[in-house]
Amino acid sequence: MRAVFRETPDPPCRNRDYTKGIITVRAGGPGVFCIRDLGVAIIGAGIIALLVVVALAVGLVTHPIRTLALVLHKLAALAAGLALILALIVGSVIIRTLAEWVLERPTRAERRAMKRAAAQIPGGTTM
Repeated sequence: MRAVFRETPDPPCRNRDYTKGIITVRAGGPGVFCIRDLGVAIIGAGIIALLVVVALAVGLVTHPIRTLALVLHKLAALAAGLALILALIVGSVIIRTLAEWVLERPTRAERRAMKRAAAQIPGGTTM
């Protein structure tokens, strides 16, 4: 990697190569995640998970009924959110199916024309 001197330094992870073993990741332009950023996110998520576990353990020791009620409340809220998402998906599928049926349904004039054409054919069926 050669040094490029500028008046202002590059923002972190822009226009630099990061080599891990045999894999080289080229971080270039805005919107590109750096390996370092991913590591920071994973470490942050781990610390938050550890704090949640410690808070639940302390809560179960000090106020067991209140902590269990809190956990059940969070699980119920999660289930309600997932049910709402599922209901929105099902509703959108139903609305799309209804819209397709309305758009592809023959108009009244087309139905009358089909009825007349069927009446002119001997042994034809009517609608």
